[in-house]
Amino acid sequence: MVRDPDCRLVTITGIGGVGKTRLATELVVKLAREFDDGAYIVQAENASNLDRLYHAIADAAGLRLSSKAPVEQRVADWMSQTSALLVLDNLEQLSHYGAEIAPLFGLSPGSQFVATSRAPLGVAEEWVFPLDGLSSSLKIEDGASLQLFERIARRVNPGFTVETGSDVETHVSRICQIVGGVPLAIEMVAPWTRILPVAELVKELESDSQLLISERRDRPLRHQSMKAVFDGSWRMLSDTQQEIFSALAMLRGPFDRQAAKAIANASLIDIGELVNASMIHAEPDGTFICHPVLKRFALEVQPGTKNEDRVSRRIATHYSSLAENIFPGPNRRLTELELAKIADRQLENFKLAMEIASDQLDIDQLRPLTAFFIYYLEFKARYLDGIALMESVAALLENSPDKAAIMLRAAAISDIGWWHLRLGNTDLALNNAHESIALCQSINANMAEFPSTDPTLLKAYVASVNGDMPNARRIAESRLDEGPDHLNSFAKMLAEYLLATVELHDGNTDSARSHTNAALDSARSAGETWFEAYCVSLMGDLVAIEGDFPRADDFYKESYSIRLSYDDPVGMGEALIKRGEVSLITGDIDAARRSFTDAQSALETTGDRGNLGLASSGLALTLIDDGRFDEAFSLLSRCLTTASDLHFQNLLLRSMVGLGRLHIATGDQDLGQTALRAIGSYGHSDFILRALTGSAESNQLMASGSRNNQETASVGEEWLNELETRLLDRSLLALQTPADATGSSGEFSEREIQILTLMADGKTNPEIAEHLIISPGTVKWYSSQIYSRLAVRNRAQAISEARKRSII
Repeated sequence: MVRDPDCRLVTITGIGGVGKTRLATELVVKLAREFDDGAYIVQAENASNLDRLYHAIADAAGLRLSSKAPVEQRVADWMSQTSALLVLDNLEQLSHYGAEIAPLFGLSPGSQFVATSRAPLGVAEEWVFPLDGLSSSLKIEDGASLQLFERIARRVNPGFTVETGSDVETHVSRICQIVGGVPLAIEMVAPWTRILPVAELVKELESDSQLLISERRDRPLRHQSMKAVFDGSWRMLSDTQQEIFSALAMLRGPFDRQAAKAIANASLIDIGELVNASMIHAEPDGTFICHPVLKRFALEVQPGTKNEDRVSRRIATHYSSLAENIFPGPNRRLTELELAKIADRQLENFKLAMEIASDQLDIDQLRPLTAFFIYYLEFKARYLDGIALMESVAALLENSPDKAAIMLRAAAISDIGWWHLRLGNTDLALNNAHESIALCQSINANMAEFPSTDPTLLKAYVASVNGDMPNARRIAESRLDEGPDHLNSFAKMLAEYLLATVELHDGNTDSARSHTNAALDSARSAGETWFEAYCVSLMGDLVAIEGDFPRADDFYKESYSIRLSYDDPVGMGEALIKRGEVSLITGDIDAARRSFTDAQSALETTGDRGNLGLASSGLALTLIDDGRFDEAFSLLSRCLTTASDLHFQNLLLRSMVGLGRLHIATGDQDLGQTALRAIGSYGHSDFILRALTGSAESNQLMASGSRNNQETASVGEEWLNELETRLLDRSLLALQTPADATGSSGEFSEREIQILTLMADGKTNPEIAEHLIISPGTVKWYSSQIYSRLAVRNRAQAISEARKRSII
């Protein structure tokens, strides 16, 4: 900017201590030789009026002043003959004299000017360079503020270091974020490392500001503490600006223009003035954020409790009003995606509003805020966060006799159940469904007004996950039969979608298509774009059954795109799994592997063990095609354990298909074919079977099982568990290394130690299965692994050997 011939004046703006003077000084060092008369730094800190500014310039230039000529004239004469870089440092106290000082910059046509100020000067020639705090990246190698902290800390604590990936790095990064990366604040805090560990420093800074005082007495008074920095900026504001900033400082995160207007009655001009004063920062996404150091001190000068309460009410009112938009219907002013985008930027403020509404027990505000978080956390697959938040809501409302409060508590408990279902905790999910339904019945609630996902349908979804399709169908059809007076639009979509999946499972494609279209039409008419993605994925399943795999992939791509727009990792993972299945069918193993691997990456932090298992079972099939049998078996055995733990029949069947294919590929035709025939009798959809089996012969085996193995099917899960054990036992014998066969005593898994401990307590296999919530077949498989690794032949020997080795 300084080198640009069109730029006469650059004003470096920012709060005190951010490094404006350092930057300007560095410019002088680097650019002085580019000017005929060098560079001059004008110390304007004490220039409280124009006359003193001219004296400061004269001092910097070394002009000898006499009583015969005014100082303005001497300075003007000198500047007219000078070609230099002139730095006017600390000019903020004259920023409101813009019109008066503007002529100064025309006195020296051959010079360039740099000013430092907490606010722009407001003159025509000015180019503004806002200076923010240093980068607070979580990594020492990327974070300039972390590097400065480490350098300053070593001056008083030579052994101090910030190692990559360490807890110290995490704590120092948090410190730098608290102080906004302001170098002056970092220089004040870092020396405290000789007294306090960085973890303690974080706690102190989060609760108090006393550490933000400089130990260096050579600093100017304005930099002796961050409170002094704040006072200097605060005095520059008008009374109205101070009141606006105090209100906005109560917000915890970025805010938009609408929030500023609703909470602080701030116009766009007011916001602009605070940005110019370096009190708030304009973000690239159109939001604004108060400087973290300045907002802390602003809260200390709040006019009083009355004003604070008034602002708190405005915060809760504004964000609960925004949250109302989550409800489908004619009152919705924003799409759910638009609201999700707002929430992405202002989530901390929604949380604050939730706290305020909770403290005041304001049901009218809690209701939309609770519904908002239910939807938003579902979009983001933050199931554990959702469970924790809804548990706090349920506890808050536990003793309220108010009908609306009881309904809201039922909604919170229902969604705890839905998230438990997502995490594979079907028993807990079912308990939550029963509790929520009981609360609704206690007040004779109209479920058309239920502000959450229907608890009765939760029971149906639990049944479908556990493979009880008749019960899932019965519940969903019963809810639809009750009609719109007892069913809100979202519940209708859920019921239609569930019936579509049940019909698809049973191979009834025409009925499945009818229910899918009904769910899709409901989603689109209600503006439920997120749920539309699930329906689009089902459309892909339907055309895939017809053999139109390119069109199916197009549907899955569309579903993925919608979920990507919401940043929904579970939705993206599910779509990628579908795309992987299509690639398996069409023989593109490399594409299948990429899809399943990408699905694992999307799902790995969500806690969704079921979908992670589906991605892993698909990846195992690609390994079988590559001849990597031991890796495939390792994945499939873990998938079986997950399926048994979660009672997830879909994953169980997919894993069994994989094991069946594995045995056929390794020469054990009888056991592999038996598995495929038996699994075919479970009536899974043709599409999923084709996706997993990968050959016409395997499809025929499954088809024959579906037609002829009804006796096997009637045996049910007990027979399947027995087959599971036989498959795993045979796989262990075929795949173990010679060292394993002799009973290597490598490290035992947590699950193996649990089973050994329960064996030693005298528990039978069924009792162990019940205690660990896994299938008896899985217990048998773990037992065979344990016996093999301990080189023993029965339970008594295993217990004895495990005690000898101090395993239990």
